[in-house]
Amino acid sequence: MAPGIAAMLVVVGLAAIATAIKTRQERAPWASTLAALAAAVGVLAWVLLDALGLDVSLIAYVIAPFLLAVPVLFLVGKRDFAVPIEQLREIVARWFFMAALTGRYSSSPESQIESDLARLRGASDVATFTRALDEVVDDTLTADYWQITLPNALATSAARSPSLYAYYAALNLLDARVLLSRMRVNELLDPALKSKRAALERHHLFPKGYLRSIGIEAQPEVNQIASYAFVEWPKNTAISDEPPATYWPRFTRAFDGDELERMCFWHALPERRHEMPYADFLAARRRLIADVVRAGFVRLTERTHPAQTTAGRW
Repeated sequence: MAPGIAAMLVVVGLAAIATAIKTRQERAPWASTLAALAAAVGVLAWVLLDALGLDVSLIAYVIAPFLLAVPVLFLVGKRDFAVPIEQLREIVARWFFMAALTGRYSSSPESQIESDLARLRGASDVATFTRALDEVVDDTLTADYWQITLPNALATSAARSPSLYAYYAALNLLDARVLLSRMRVNELLDPALKSKRAALERHHLFPKGYLRSIGIEAQPEVNQIASYAFVEWPKNTAISDEPPATYWPRFTRAFDGDELERMCFWHALPERRHEMPYADFLAARRRLIADVVRAGFVRLTERTHPAQTTAGRW
């Protein structure tokens, strides 16, 4: 982006923020304030991401729900309904997870936020505020969503995907260990760790060289989300192009049965995967990844989910 255009957009963004402050001071409806804030955040975030050389699509998947909807709902709950802070954090955490996973604010975020706030017009206390938001979450993340919609959304090779980020978030929420390791995922994803090579790498469970040897070379299949798992880089190097039937026994000798059971749940590894055709493996793993995402969502509140899997213990 040319410096002159970037500077102009920053001015536009700052002007939008000033408009938002002015409309709120005049006691204007929340919708007017949000429209101005949406414009400001969108423009400024675009400039920032472009300057950092990052994908501006992150605005739709991460920045919009976090910088717009979540703070607004949190403030409305705290100021207008006096929701106790611990309860409010739980409610808003569930909302954010739902919004980020489904891309709720990926198109016309200000209109969607206005619609969401309209649902609160009939709320009068903590119970009705909570019920209004939880009903939207529950109506969105239905059994069909977990069992059909989310597995289908995972059938992509896109490096950036709301469903992929939700899986990473679930691994953190569940305190998962890295595949073939006793290190926690959140320990090795720590941004404070600095090294020439990332501590964690995305490993092809069926290595690319092995897939090539059996005639599978199409990138949408080879690089599908369900093909990858987090491993520490020395193991990723050591595995190289070995087939799963070779490297799995070699690296799992040090783990007991309970550890392997948890590992297979966290990393969504289907039974008898070594014997499956690759396409069947991907389909089975997508369903299991959806189970992990669901378990992470349930962990936000530690409520017993009606369809919780046995691995919900972790």
